[in-house]
Amino acid sequence: MTLSQFLCKPLADRTRLVLVHGNMLAVRLNKPCCIFLYRMRGFFAEVWYSKADSGVVKVRGFNGTSSL
Repeated sequence: MTLSQFLCKPLADRTRLVLVHGNMLAVRLNKPCCIFLYRMRGFFAEVWYSKADSGVVKVRGFNGTSSL
């Protein structure tokens, strides 16, 4: 799957794809969210989890390391 194909999918599908196929690399805290960094095939993905909402609020995909 390419990054552009990934980004066209709805939030729930992107979340599932990252959790099933991604390799978690790091976690960082950014109030009010925990941000989980994953390595996918050919790109990176961040899953933004909101403690207040008890759920994923954003899944962002990107190429390269400049966004890290």
